[in-house]
Amino acid sequence: MSNELIKKKNIYDVNEVLENALVYGVDEYGEILSEEQIGELVEKMKMTLSSKLEYMGKVTINSDTFAKAIDSEIKRLQDKKKMVENGANRTKSYIDRFIRYKYTDEEGVVDLEGLNKFKLETPSINISYRKSEKLEVVDATKVPKEYVKTTVEEKVDAIPLKKFMKDNKMTETEYAKVVTNINLQIK
Repeated sequence: MSNELIKKKNIYDVNEVLENALVYGVDEYGEILSEEQIGELVEKMKMTLSSKLEYMGKVTINSDTFAKAIDSEIKRLQDKKKMVENGANRTKSYIDRFIRYKYTDEEGVVDLEGLNKFKLETPSINISYRKSEKLEVVDATKVPKEYVKTTVEEKVDAIPLKKFMKDNKMTETEYAKVVTNINLQIK
């Protein structure tokens, strides 16, 4: 068997060639081998097997090292993303405080209707406020059972409760109230 052919064998082929030579006394083409030829073939296959296993080991180590480098880069990028998001949130908070200040009277009460109408539109950015409502549960033990989700622990199902209160034109009960928020939008 030529050395070039041996190099092209994969690890399973090497084992098969060794088995055929040692058990049946033949090469990969079925040709009968002498004892000397079997010895030479076994030595070549052992060397081939050893170098293939060494190569596969090196590939494994390189792949593990590369995977660790990727994990490190992912962590670095996640940290950078968090830093950028925090900066954006600080800037948005600053813009919101500045605009709300313009709509606050001497007693510190914000004119929500005026704030909700605020708009700044330029070719590159739009800043406005959007009205949203959120349900705040005041006393969960007093919420009617049909609005309570039962899981491992009881939890108020806010969506249908809020809908019920809005449909019945209720903004506050002994157990919940609908709170209106005005949220800054930057697009």
